[in-house]
Amino acid sequence: MKITGERAAAEPKVYTTIHIDYCVEGVNLREKDIAHAIELSMTKYCSVSAMLKKSVALTYSYTIIEASASAG
Repeated sequence: MKITGERAAAEPKVYTTIHIDYCVEGVNLREKDIAHAIELSMTKYCSVSAMLKKSVALTYSYTIIEASASAG
């Protein structure tokens, strides 16, 4: 994951925005499966994102990297 964010100018300089880019690498990955897994993580299963999204603009994206199959 690559996480970026912006913080408030005034102390205590809390995060005002957070963006998570999931980098997924593998062979023959299906985009719809990756998107669905990340969606479930961000909206249903991740307690951290559930907590943060109450006070921070939390966004996410994903990047799929096709890896070469090993020759054995």
